[in-house]
Amino acid sequence: MAEYPITVAELDESLCYPSTVQLLLNSLADYITVNIAYDPLTYVVDSSTPTSDKNSSPFFQTAVADGVGEYGMPKAIRIYANSKWQEFSQFQQGDKILVADNSVIVSPWGESPYTYTFLSGTNLSTYAPPVAPEPPTGFKYKTYVGAWTSKA
Repeated sequence: MAEYPITVAELDESLCYPSTVQLLLNSLADYITVNIAYDPLTYVVDSSTPTSDKNSSPFFQTAVADGVGEYGMPKAIRIYANSKWQEFSQFQQGDKILVADNSVIVSPWGESPYTYTFLSGTNLSTYAPPVAPEPPTGFKYKTYVGAWTSKA
């Protein structure tokens, strides 16, 4: 098992505890460094496609943040390969699962009859999930689409 030393910068004594989980995560990101030997990569966390000088960095794609200084909701982990940002996932596009019929379906999931578009520079432009069989009463299907940016 690998070990990763964690370094914490000296904290300002005048700091108060963050008032929200989001602010706590932002503080941790600002003060903690994880040293991974032999892996000196810079990780990109953003809602926009990284510039070409970041193609060797893992890209943690997020939704657009609700507020200034916040990170958006996680959407996908991507790595640059074959001239495009490829998504890592345990699902394949088109995989379906049943959810309660009142569930809100958000990226990276989708549903019929919508067509989804993706971040430029990725391996897809649009995708429309196929129509699913009739679900049991009280349920609906959600389909793995991939981290989409809009639906129509």
